[in-house]
Amino acid sequence: MDIAIRYFWIFLITSSVLLAFSFWAVEQFPTTQPTHNLAKQESESIAVNLPSKNRYERCVELRTDWILAYGFSTPAPVRFNLHYHDRSDHHPIPEQELTQFEGEFTAEQAQVYCLQWGNAGKGPVRLEYWFEVKKPGS
Repeated sequence: MDIAIRYFWIFLITSSVLLAFSFWAVEQFPTTQPTHNLAKQESESIAVNLPSKNRYERCVELRTDWILAYGFSTPAPVRFNLHYHDRSDHHPIPEQELTQFEGEFTAEQAQVYCLQWGNAGKGPVRLEYWFEVKKPGS
């Protein structure tokens, strides 16, 4: 058998096994999803440019009873919410249109929570935000 054909069959079989494993893993762990833009630090203060008709999301992992203190400001209104994914989206803080906000959120369960801003305006918006994770007893 030609070496190119051998490599083709090895690639095809390996790809099929990996694809089957991926489908199996999704069935076994349906709430485990790759989290985009997961913060690695427990606090952050940053500014981003949010283009028109786009969203920006920053996620943080919280344990039960941990507190997420956060705030943001923009020169124009943005749509803001705090949510997590568990087969569907759950919004402990529903979407609101705001130019600034500060608050604290206490996690009722261990989960990856995401702060999300959406720019429905016609032009870009500069978003300045911060957050800090507070653990009980610290």
